[in-house]
Amino acid sequence: MNALAHGAESLYTPLADETSRDAALWGAEMLAGALDQRPETRDRAALALGALVCAIAVDRAGIALHHVLGQTAVRVLGTPHAETYAGPSARDDRCDARAGARADRGPSRRPWALTAP
Repeated sequence: MNALAHGAESLYTPLADETSRDAALWGAEMLAGALDQRPETRDRAALALGALVCAIAVDRAGIALHHVLGQTAVRVLGTPHAETYAGPSARDDRCDARAGARADRGPSRRPWALTAP
């Protein structure tokens, strides 16, 4: 399912092109076909190839480095997945809203590691 999500993600990036979109759709087709099979007879080669083709789509669409850095931050630093991928401005806006809601309880500490002071 993760590979399928990455393929879908590569469809709408600013650097997506016909090749990246074709790869994403082909990978998704292979994954969906294999996932529709009974688990005991599932085509594991199609699952692996579909995941690989979706990874190629992610790379071709220009989001591979962004993805690697985001996943590293999530796993190594323990930052929340959604907030890590949303970017600094989204985190700052949410943090400011949280800080305002907690103003009566003293200073607010930011709950993630990768936010500018």
